[in-house]
Amino acid sequence: MGSDRARVSYDKTRQYRAVVAQQGRVALEADTNEGWTIGAEEAREEALDFVGPVGTPDDGYALSPTGGGTYDFVIGPGTMYVGGVRTSLADFVKYSAQDEWLDRDGDPDWVPVSPPADHGSASELIYEELREVEVSATEDHALREVALGGPDTSQRSRLVQRTKRFATDARTCSAALDDLAAHWLQRGLQFDPGTMRLRSSATLKASYPPVPAPADPCEPDAQNGYLGADNQLIRVQIASWDEANHRGTLLWGFDGASFLYRVTVVNPNLVRLLSRPPDDAHQPRPNQAVEVLRTAARLSPAEPGNVVASPTGAVFTLTGAYVPDTQQVALPGGGLPAAYLDGAKTPAVFLRVWEQALPFTRGTAVPLGGTGLRVTLDITGAGTFSPGDYWLVAVRPSTPELVYPHRFLDVPQPPDGPRLWAFPLGVVDFVPRPTGTDKVVMTVLEDCRNRFEGLVELTRRRDTGCCDVVVRAEDLDDTRTLQTVLDRFADREAVTICLKPGRYELRAPLKLGPEHSNFTIEACHDGAVLAAAPGTADRFGEGLVVLNRANNVTLRGLRFLLPQVRLRAADHLTTAAGMRRAAGDQFANFNISIGIRPVHCAVLTVESCLFRFSVEPERDCFSAGIFAASECWGHVVRNNRFIRDEDALRVDESPVRLLYGYLLTSSLFRTARQDYVEPCLLQDASFQDNRFEGLAGAVLVQGELGLIELESNTVRDCINGFVFLTDAAAAAPVITRSVVVLAHQQDEAKELQSGIVSPLQSPVAKLGTQLARAYTLPADYTKAGIAVDDEVGAKAEEAVLAAYQHFFDSTLSAGPPRAATDEAAAGGKKLGPASGPPEYDCLYRSRAMAKNESLDSRLVRASRVVFGGFRRHGLRLSLRVTGNDVASLLEDGESGSSLLVYGERGQPGNLTMVGGRFRNRSPHSVTVGAFLVDTCAVAGNVVVNETGVSIFLLPGSGGIAARGKETVAVTGNVFEGRTQLPPRPGALPPPMNQWNSYNAVV
Repeated sequence: MGSDRARVSYDKTRQYRAVVAQQGRVALEADTNEGWTIGAEEAREEALDFVGPVGTPDDGYALSPTGGGTYDFVIGPGTMYVGGVRTSLADFVKYSAQDEWLDRDGDPDWVPVSPPADHGSASELIYEELREVEVSATEDHALREVALGGPDTSQRSRLVQRTKRFATDARTCSAALDDLAAHWLQRGLQFDPGTMRLRSSATLKASYPPVPAPADPCEPDAQNGYLGADNQLIRVQIASWDEANHRGTLLWGFDGASFLYRVTVVNPNLVRLLSRPPDDAHQPRPNQAVEVLRTAARLSPAEPGNVVASPTGAVFTLTGAYVPDTQQVALPGGGLPAAYLDGAKTPAVFLRVWEQALPFTRGTAVPLGGTGLRVTLDITGAGTFSPGDYWLVAVRPSTPELVYPHRFLDVPQPPDGPRLWAFPLGVVDFVPRPTGTDKVVMTVLEDCRNRFEGLVELTRRRDTGCCDVVVRAEDLDDTRTLQTVLDRFADREAVTICLKPGRYELRAPLKLGPEHSNFTIEACHDGAVLAAAPGTADRFGEGLVVLNRANNVTLRGLRFLLPQVRLRAADHLTTAAGMRRAAGDQFANFNISIGIRPVHCAVLTVESCLFRFSVEPERDCFSAGIFAASECWGHVVRNNRFIRDEDALRVDESPVRLLYGYLLTSSLFRTARQDYVEPCLLQDASFQDNRFEGLAGAVLVQGELGLIELESNTVRDCINGFVFLTDAAAAAPVITRSVVVLAHQQDEAKELQSGIVSPLQSPVAKLGTQLARAYTLPADYTKAGIAVDDEVGAKAEEAVLAAYQHFFDSTLSAGPPRAATDEAAAGGKKLGPASGPPEYDCLYRSRAMAKNESLDSRLVRASRVVFGGFRRHGLRLSLRVTGNDVASLLEDGESGSSLLVYGERGQPGNLTMVGGRFRNRSPHSVTVGAFLVDTCAVAGNVVVNETGVSIFLLPGSGGIAARGKETVAVTGNVFEGRTQLPPRPGALPPPMNQWNSYNAVV
């Protein structure tokens, strides 16, 4: 919408700071407008200096799938600074339901959410476009002051923001943005990455035709210049351009073309004005041009009638006059397109009044009616004309040979509007499901948003607010590497190294030892990418960054492009217990890919980093963003993204994808023909505000467990969510198989086996932990392992069997156990009647079953290696799970567990789970399972299993439960699917004696 102004007087080149009012002088609206523009532009340029071209302080405009398996997606709420302009979203916006893109039907930028026929596997750049518009009282009724009796007053300016998508073969933000910039240039828009502005290639130059001398000297000279009688602001706007024929149409009108009317469409060739023109001079007349506009944006969902008109529309040159009695205007020709008549697509229709629609060609002067003024439209450099560009030229009869601003007569000027900005949100891929349906999986290949922290946060975490050293990628070479920079500051009390945006190509892993303790490596303004240099991938078997006993290290804001390394048994697998031979065959087709490899590190913080997982199409892959080992104290993993850069996730078939966000297990090695195990522990760890997408498991930890906090994490399209296992958990499949043989209640025992065994025997856990334990420790790591021999292994087996005695106590009925006479099932021994208490008889039978090599001989042998009494610190599991959103769902594969916790009998622990959402789809894996955890408090969660058990709690019996006190509280949750919960203790009548009665169970 245009505004009725006297002139546009703001000129950036004059560098004015303010408008100064003087006493007794007449003030024009041009002075007020210029004063506001001076202040706004000053603030915009200051924000551009502080923030840079684009950045979000609150993770605004994040992309996420809708969850329906369509080509649709959602843009998250938040704030974004673009070229110094602040814009925001108050709530989530669905791409297909944008309130600020109501006229998308017929827009060439609109991409429907239905699968396009030629979509294939091409990626898309999702970006946001901002258009500055003026809103009048005709569009927003709240701007009209009814006390004035009808006239409108001032208008308002606002940004109309639209999320758009652009198909590209590029899979990175920079390459995709280059493709989009080339596309914009073909449409007459030049993209400036320094300000994120889209600037038009078009220019306009004003001129007056020369006046010839009169033939008769007695006749008066003809007037030169503007011929009108009124002071006017003329608006010139490009209506259309045909590049093939190099011809276009321009519109021009008086009063800034500000006269806008709401209309009702009677039929395609007839509209009725809803308000009368202010006088006869402004009534539409024959040979005058009018433009019918659709609705661009809704100003408020609560007031659907207040909208913004589209900037351009259908142009008609009237052949008939306006009819005052009926307030109707007849439209010649074929009339309005169908979209104008559809109330759902066009809630309101508007009519803008121009003077003329004139044809034009590039570089040729066009007279504007009888005004005496001519305009010449041209293009600077490459590009074309962009419809909607407009210029505002003021003319005065008192100075007929001039225009305002004067520069229109001197050199061609760029358009006065509209002002446009654009910024990328992310490169995504929509991969069709292989089931033949029209459902797809959305993957964010790269997040294009730049995040920044406020001064308060920067001051809080850095006393000086500055770096000790700033590194630029272009300053590094073969002699001055990132490693040499780190080594230069070794053995300092505290060092902060800041990496400027760029790609840091490493020729060897970046190694931090004890001398690099207290280091902080962070990215300036995001965009610092760590990657393997071309041709050096095989050197990164230990990972991109290796931390060996380096304490108090912080890695912040980095992007890790995980390299693909061919797994070689001799280099990457241990010799312990024959693991190299066995695993060498099993993992012969594997690639390995590791981001950060912390070994025996305390107080490690990984924050605001991006881990990009890539795979080779025909090879298996074992990959971990953070692959930890040995003792891990105080690990903080916060606000990171772990995302898969591939088309499909497969685990049960080839190629195998074992991709983990955070992975920690014990490690095996061999020295002087003696097997050793390097135990691991996780204590005082925090996983907060992370996002895991498309992985086999978000977090997998097996070892000695202490205090661990999970808060506000999001897991999408992963097989497993969070899995925490004590070392004893690996023997659960052997023990619980015995339960099935011995149990009186077969159905209950099978439910127990399904809940406990299946998650551990899934390839995600079994193969992942097996390969992780067999993986070699860094060559320069000083090992302090525990020797494992047959005697220790035998004692360990006894300890494991005793630890799982509680399974029988928890699941079998009180009667004597059924005799097992199957010699094969009993490991070659015929079992007679019980000779002692039932629990000892069960233990004897389970021991015999565990020794049956036909059940799982390798697992039993592994238990001798793993369970050698490695609890050296006496930690007590304390898992706090708050506000997480975990969907372990695969459309075409077996889902795993969203949260799985295995404790240890005799080692009391606790689980607190509050305010989370957990979902899976599996008849074999529980959604949430906690076994051998002494105390469980579960409240305010939504737990869903679409085909099986939603929650399974089997508390331990080595802590307060042994003293007969209540150890489980499950209240205020919503469970969909079967539940396996212990009964409430005490003499309570049914159904109060069951926890289900305190929850909503669907």
